[in-house]
This record gives sequence, C-alpha cells and structure tokens, in this order.
Amino acid sequence: MQLGVSENHIELTLADAAATKSFGRTLAQVLQPGTIIALRGGLGAGKTTLVQGIGEGLGVREVINSPTFTTLNEYETGKLPIFHIDLYRLNEDEANPKDVLGPGIAVVLAELDQLQDQGGILIIEWSEYLGDNLPADHILIKLDYAKSKENLSSNFEQDFSGREASVHAYGANSSNLLEQLKRILISC
Repeated sequence: MQLGVSENHIELTLADAAATKSFGRTLAQVLQPGTIIALRGGLGAGKTTLVQGIGEGLGVREVINSPTFTTLNEYETGKLPIFHIDLYRLNEDEANPKDVLGPGIAVVLAELDQLQDQGGILIIEWSEYLGDNLPADHILIKLDYAKSKENLSSNFEQDFSGREASVHAYGANSSNLLEQLKRILISC
C-alpha cells in the first residue's frame, strides 16, 4: 500500500479488494461512537468492500452487503453498531446529483440524527447525494480506480484491480480520528 499524508488528508493506493478490506480493518481501530463516514466513488469502486473491512475490524458477524435496494442495513454484532446507508437509488437525476434530493432523501435526513445518537458508526455510500445536508463533522473517503501505468495489462486495457483512496477529515472529532489513523498507517 502506497501512502501519502498531509494535514487532514491521506492518499492511499490499494492494490486489490484484499488491500481495501485491510484498510477498512485499520480504519475500524480508530472509529468512535457517532463517527460519520461519507463514501464517494463510482459503481464498483470498492465502497462496500471497504465497509466489509470496517465490519471485520469491528467484529461484525453478519454478512455485509450493499444496501442499494434497502437503503439502510444495520449491523449490531460488533464492538460498535454500523448503520450502512446507500443513497444511490434515491437519486432522481444522475446528471446532476448534487442538486437533486429525491423523495426518499427526506426520510434519510430525518433519521441521520437518530442513527448518530445510537452510538454507532454511520457510513453513507453515495454521500454526494446529500449535498450540503451532510453533517459537518465527518470523514470523507473517495475511492476511484487506480490509473497508474502499473495497472495496465499487456494489451493496454485498464486492469481495475487497484484503487486510489483519498481520505479527508472535516470537523474536530474526525480530524482527531484521522491523526490516529495516520499514526497507525505510518507505523505499518
């Protein structure tokens, strides 16, 4: 795993799904009740794989799947409950998701505070669909396909096994968690 760090920001290159899960397990070591993780990335970018790693790190025994069709999956068998939200299906206008709050988003917004008060980890896939409604204190993780030369196969078709992760902290609590995560990653 390649690592770059700066104030309130980490850049990682994750070689494959196993590395993405490993990063999730490492991230789980610093999470506290009430932490909000906003995930962004295209289809297949590794958002759910990362959540699976977080679940493993927290000792979740249930199978973690994408809540694309249910909007919310709850996992309460680990050290902290995980509330895993997927907003993909709530978007009505894929051309400009930041300006659109579909009809189901009102329900999600009404429940964000309730879920946070339950002392768990709130993970939101497709968080960009919340626009300015994302809580101010959160960790933003952007996942994308790695685009380096090393990820091109011999016939020049892109091999999408690698991922680039960009981790940003917003707010005091999330900044503290990011500092803890940096120390763990640098020591590895």
